[in-house]
Amino acid sequence: MMITMGEFLDYSKKRIIQTVFELDGNESAKILRRYAPFCYTTLEENGITITLCNSLSMAKQKESLGHISYQGIESVQLFVTKKIGVVFSLPSVVLYLNVIINLNSGEHIHFECDELELIPKLISLFGKENIVVHDPFNLSTIMNEKMSIEQVHEYLRKNLDELSKGNDIPVWRMNLVK
Repeated sequence: MMITMGEFLDYSKKRIIQTVFELDGNESAKILRRYAPFCYTTLEENGITITLCNSLSMAKQKESLGHISYQGIESVQLFVTKKIGVVFSLPSVVLYLNVIINLNSGEHIHFECDELELIPKLISLFGKENIVVHDPFNLSTIMNEKMSIEQVHEYLRKNLDELSKGNDIPVWRMNLVK
């Protein structure tokens, strides 16, 4: 049963949507450490296409749910949260990239994935489309310091609490419900 874009937006008011981002024809992580993806979010030349995942296989459905033009986006916010997760059967702190897309209609969609490598690409893409990008933790600066992605993860694990001070963004998250 296919849901409509309106139903998706209603659902996203109460949830953080676990997604697989697709940029330049490439997927971000296919296997997420803790949560199965709810949808694929494809960033294309003319906007964003959202396609649901099949519930069992997690494969992308053939028919897209809807499309959001870049002109319909007011701003984007990027930040990182921490969760307790399991990596290679060991408890660990796992970092997640949060992307909140604020629409001109006043609605927003809060996406989450575990690919911090996407930060520079997302900032560049939205910047080219003249969309305001809010980066309260200065992730663009951290990513541009020529650290390896492992060093970025380590730096954020150690410093995320300090970076979040004054931003009113909870750093720790236990679930996907708002």
